[in-house]
Amino acid sequence: MAQELFNIDKEKDFSEWYTEILKRADIADVRYPVKGFIAYHPYGNSAMKKIMRYLEDGLERTGHLEGRFPIFIPKSVFGKEAKHLAGFEEEVYWVNKAGLNNLEEPLVVRPTSETAMYPMFSLWIRSYSDLPMRIFQTLPVYRYETRATRPLIRSREIAWFNEAHTAHATAEDASKQMDVGRELYNELHHFLGVPYIEVKSPKWELFPGAAEAYEYFVRFPDGRFLESGSVNNLAQSFSKVYDVGFEGEDGERHYAYQTCYGVSERLLACTMSYHGDNKGLIFLPEIATIQVIIVPILFEGAKDDITKAANKIQKELWDNGIRAQVDNSDKRPGEKFYYWEMKGVPVRIELGPKDLEKKSVMTVRRDTGEKKSVKISGIKKELPKIFEKMSKDMRVGANDFMKKHITYARTMHEIEQGIKDKNAVYFGWCGLEKCAEDIEKGFAVTIIGEPQFPKPEKKLDSCASCGNKAKVVGVAVKDY
Repeated sequence: MAQELFNIDKEKDFSEWYTEILKRADIADVRYPVKGFIAYHPYGNSAMKKIMRYLEDGLERTGHLEGRFPIFIPKSVFGKEAKHLAGFEEEVYWVNKAGLNNLEEPLVVRPTSETAMYPMFSLWIRSYSDLPMRIFQTLPVYRYETRATRPLIRSREIAWFNEAHTAHATAEDASKQMDVGRELYNELHHFLGVPYIEVKSPKWELFPGAAEAYEYFVRFPDGRFLESGSVNNLAQSFSKVYDVGFEGEDGERHYAYQTCYGVSERLLACTMSYHGDNKGLIFLPEIATIQVIIVPILFEGAKDDITKAANKIQKELWDNGIRAQVDNSDKRPGEKFYYWEMKGVPVRIELGPKDLEKKSVMTVRRDTGEKKSVKISGIKKELPKIFEKMSKDMRVGANDFMKKHITYARTMHEIEQGIKDKNAVYFGWCGLEKCAEDIEKGFAVTIIGEPQFPKPEKKLDSCASCGNKAKVVGVAVKDY
């Protein structure tokens, strides 16, 4: 029966699976009448907000404060940093009119916020005592994607974009802040149960204006990898342009050293894609909009008692911090089971006449299908244990799966085979851009950088392309 409701093989046809699950599970609606823009259903919006709240709590815990900056950036301000302008000029939306009047200066609709925030940093930072400054915000950004758009993965409105921007007195402090940002993103991916490859980016892949960057990549079921976040060391490239300076202890004026890091709604796409199956979604309890669905199994003569008991259980669970809902629809029990399985609710509670007689319920885990009879009086204590075990199992399973999709290559042929097998390929690399180009063009892949996590488990002494001594290990993937 479940196959009749969601008969799509996730591994064989991920594209169709993903498109259908967004629609059927009420995550997002692509029918908004502007290409590349989507509307979030409350169900998907709630999951996304829980992801961002976790990150925002981590940012605040590590000394970041939340600010908010305007959506419009004057053309003259946006264009001050040449590399930044060159990196985004084909993707920006321009505003040239206000009502019936032409604007004296065109405005950019922010594609990211460096050029909106740093002119204000230059006003707010006066002395070394104002540093470090750490500010984050979660808001939409807008990019005119010229490649094929895909909801949550590549949109023209990135509805959930969390970015942190920091300023420091020294390069050493900025470097330490990079470690803080990286650790936050490590924690975030672990929280979501989404394994990743962290790489140090090659210079030609750097964020426009950055001097150094670390990026995170997540494997999708079609074998392609998606960048899920980045941590960037901007050095003084923006501070010199936007006059983000301060008076030091020596009485002299100095330019600040800056970092920035960001993640987006792609994280929801990552967790959906990693943990779903052919029945639909599987949400970790931590981010599930509904953690428990209670399904009353009604029979004549006991309907009122069962309904009353189900509603009482729901209230008790909510009172104890568990997001529970009763399905009081007219659907048959089997239909309800399949529907909520498709939506990825972590735990189902079944309550029928025999259960009521025994003063118990049947709990069913979404990920494994494991059933367990639990006394009603103990359900509020038992469910957190089920959540904890489920989350642990899902994280371990995801990590094991990821390890199986990292291979090692000493030759071009082995790189080719690893890519055919839909893996991330670690290979020896001399570090020259020409060798990287030969590999990228030869196999239609992207070299995303040098792996920081997971660390290589095998020695790769020679460059897979030229055969000379390897200076580093590179990672080749098919990416989005």
